[in-house]
Amino acid sequence: MKRKLFIVAKEVTIPIAAAVYDVILKEENKFKPEILLITPVEEIISNSLIKKYFKGRRYISCWRSVRNIIEKNNSINELKKFDPNTFKLILNELCAEPNQLFDLNRRIQNKNNSPELQKFVLCSQAIYFHNILENNKESLIIDFDVYDVSRTILLSVSNFYGIEYRSVIRSRFDNYYLRTNELGKNLANKMYSLKIENEYFSQAKNELKKFRSSKDITSEVEKTVLIPKFSLKASFSLLKSILIYLYLMIYRVFIGNLKFYKYPLTKKYKKYIIGNTVPSHINNILVLIRNLFRIWEPFKALDALPINYIYFPMPNTVENSETRFNGNILSERLVIDLFRPSIGLIPMICKDHRSMIQDRTTDFIRETSMINNIIYLSEWTHKWNIVNPLNLLKNSLLNITIAGTAGLESAMLGKSTLILGNPIYGEFFKVSGFNLFNMEEISEALKNDNFISENFVVDEKIIIHYLAATISLGKKINLFFLIKDPFNKKYKNEIIKLTNFLIK
Repeated sequence: MKRKLFIVAKEVTIPIAAAVYDVILKEENKFKPEILLITPVEEIISNSLIKKYFKGRRYISCWRSVRNIIEKNNSINELKKFDPNTFKLILNELCAEPNQLFDLNRRIQNKNNSPELQKFVLCSQAIYFHNILENNKESLIIDFDVYDVSRTILLSVSNFYGIEYRSVIRSRFDNYYLRTNELGKNLANKMYSLKIENEYFSQAKNELKKFRSSKDITSEVEKTVLIPKFSLKASFSLLKSILIYLYLMIYRVFIGNLKFYKYPLTKKYKKYIIGNTVPSHINNILVLIRNLFRIWEPFKALDALPINYIYFPMPNTVENSETRFNGNILSERLVIDLFRPSIGLIPMICKDHRSMIQDRTTDFIRETSMINNIIYLSEWTHKWNIVNPLNLLKNSLLNITIAGTAGLESAMLGKSTLILGNPIYGEFFKVSGFNLFNMEEISEALKNDNFISENFVVDEKIIIHYLAATISLGKKINLFFLIKDPFNKKYKNEIIKLTNFLIK
């Protein structure tokens, strides 16, 4: 009898879920695949996407099931009684859910959101997962991402039944991805205890040497999203997108009302199921206008950087809300404020994340720039010779990261590094015995002018060990491009490699 295989699909991973489904049907005799939608939003406002990729493929409708659960109006009590661990998890996740972080991400669709209504919808999703998995306890779940509260809930419910939930996570080294059964948790311990062949250590040493001699550490993926300053083509594309969002706002308001009008109770939770449609699209239009302005905004004059400085590459605000990795630091501004009393003698360079060109508010930029000894940089306000991340990392006295790639890059360059969150590489450094110190200790050293950067450099042997474990355990996959165009013939072998990596 074939084993049931659930392939998770959510938003951008819908096409790749369909591509992997086809590979399993063609290449594997052990599994009976079925696509599992984990949120209802796609079926309501992007039904054409569902029809395009799921026609002729078995999939489970999330919208119909969640709608029926909501109409029963007992989700919170039912989950609290039946699965108290998942219920407690939802209460904690709710505190860091992007929809509840208007004060941090300033997205107008999140203003005045009700945590109680959001909690009810998340509990309904959890019951939906229970209804599916309770009769499929021998199944396997595979996924292509680790972020989002829906995945966190699915992991909790799958653990309730002892069902393995596999996904892939970026190692932050090159294009290497690691397979994880806990959405990234406890992976560092597995990597540390792994028996690694000498050839992988030799390869890791060569990779480290190559990285340190590199003159450009911008990845292939990052190069596709470099900010196109003073570009007419990009400007026209943004104007086109503004018109598209205006159309989508009207269409989705109509579709949303049509889908919900028969279900008065469910309609109460509409904006927590499909988003706050009108404010969301207005926000999208505003950020596109902001993007358009910033593409043509003149560069700010800054001839050179200070000789000594602390470097803090700020994270993507929404991605950084993931509690498994952020070390409970939800805001980059929190990091800045904690260091403010300690940077009287040495400036702190805060470089914005390029993906924040649209979301970063002008008020935030102005307020941050006004803080004494803070130097705010971004790719849309400063020239490349100033914001080149390799130069910023190499020339700093200390590099600070929450959970981003810059922390590993800093360590690989032999620079002093402070990791505030819980990225995989940071957890690996911990289990390897590297004392990451803490913010208070470093702050005091900076304040008293006795900071010794060499004391905060990660041992090269630990870095080589991490790279060797990554190469041995992981797979080099261009997942970004696979997700964008999984049915492209040139990615056929990559899709097969990814599928085998997840199921074997």
